[in-house]
Amino acid sequence: MTTDDNRFFPSGAQRDNDTGKLRMSLVPQEELNRVMKRFLDGTMKYGENNWMNGMPLEVYYDCSHRHLAAWWRGEDDEDHAAAAVWNILCAMWTESHLHTLPNTPVLDNRHKYPVSGP
Repeated sequence: MTTDDNRFFPSGAQRDNDTGKLRMSLVPQEELNRVMKRFLDGTMKYGENNWMNGMPLEVYYDCSHRHLAAWWRGEDDEDHAAAAVWNILCAMWTESHLHTLPNTPVLDNRHKYPVSGP
């Protein structure tokens, strides 16, 4: 079926319009693989998707900052940049799934610390 919204390719093939769809080709693949390795390493050490059982958001916050600082200092004992991204991704997932996880008040502890300043 041909519509005006389809994309047409030099080969003659066509496909639906990709407006509003994610483009994974924009993500740097080697760096994505480094983060994926962190997920695989965690599977070997703690079991598959153990992190999905729930950890307080402060754990991801603290760990991501420690890894980011280690990366910034040039430490190369592990892939600190990938570890920082891994922690942020897991925090984002936890935030998105708080409504389905048990102990939400314990997990969502972002607001328990006072904010300084005006």
